[in-house]
Amino acid sequence: DLARAVFRKADLTAARMGHANLREAVLDETDLCEAYLQGASLARAHGSATLLTDANLSRADLSEARFPNAMASGVALHEANLSKAEFPEASLEGAWGLRVNAQGAALPKLRAAGANFAESDFRGVRAAGSIWQGAELFHVDFLGADLSGAEFEGANLTQARLSGADLSNARLVKAV
Repeated sequence: DLARAVFRKADLTAARMGHANLREAVLDETDLCEAYLQGASLARAHGSATLLTDANLSRADLSEARFPNAMASGVALHEANLSKAEFPEASLEGAWGLRVNAQGAALPKLRAAGANFAESDFRGVRAAGSIWQGAELFHVDFLGADLSGAEFEGANLTQARLSGADLSNARLVKAV
């Protein structure tokens, strides 16, 4: 049980922690690149500038987690729970996650170019100034989301639900 554990500046590269209990863990500047965290609980965990590049967080619980400036390019988030999580100014470029639950998440200035979040739930997210260039957002629910100033150039928004979303100053050039 690693609940409330403190891993400041730890090197956990390629760590095998599937289904681990990391609730409320502190992960400031921790390297979790290529870590296997499938099914892990990271609810209310937090870490500034945490490295999650190419990590597997599929089916993980990141509800109410806070990871400002996280570098999570290529991260796997299939069926992960990010409800009410905070990832301000984080990089999820090239991330993939079908059926992700990100209801009410705070994602301001998120960089998710080339990400695949098909069939995911982004209702009520706060993602002003976020970048979704070339992202696969097929059948994503953005109901009531703040997407003001967001960049969707070349993104696939086929069957996306945008009812009640704030798209003021958003760029949808070449989006389908």
